[in-house]
Amino acid sequence: MKTCIVPVDFSDATEPLVEYACRFAKERPMHVVLVHVAEPLMSPLPSMAATDAFSGGVDVAVALPIDERAEHHQLKRWRKVFEREGVDCETHLLLGLAVDEIVQVAADKKADLIIMASHGRGALYHLFAGSAVTGVLKHTTCPVLVVPMKKK
Repeated sequence: MKTCIVPVDFSDATEPLVEYACRFAKERPMHVVLVHVAEPLMSPLPSMAATDAFSGGVDVAVALPIDERAEHHQLKRWRKVFEREGVDCETHLLLGLAVDEIVQVAADKKADLIIMASHGRGALYHLFAGSAVTGVLKHTTCPVLVVPMKKK
């Protein structure tokens, strides 16, 4: 059975992405790995560190255990969409940088395909903020299918 990675971010693009990926996986028997990456939180350094050259912020661990986070419950709800359609699906909630974690899961699972949503943001946004799709395309070794966000 082939394996497909489907990263979700719980934005407006998630529902159309899940619907598309579900239809795609149902037509071609595939195991779906539904992934959400929670990026590390930033916290200002203690006031004593303000004189230090590095006073921008530090990564802090998330206080809640991974299975108690809201994202975990959202992933379980999306997994049920796949299961109702008879599509084998597992979920992963990861902490890290989205591109790095998506590429790593694809490598670990020996994925045959990654299906991602494009949010349809403009070139100026991508110039300054980048894009998870662009990052994954640059760093993965498996095919990536990009589902455009439908304009209303």
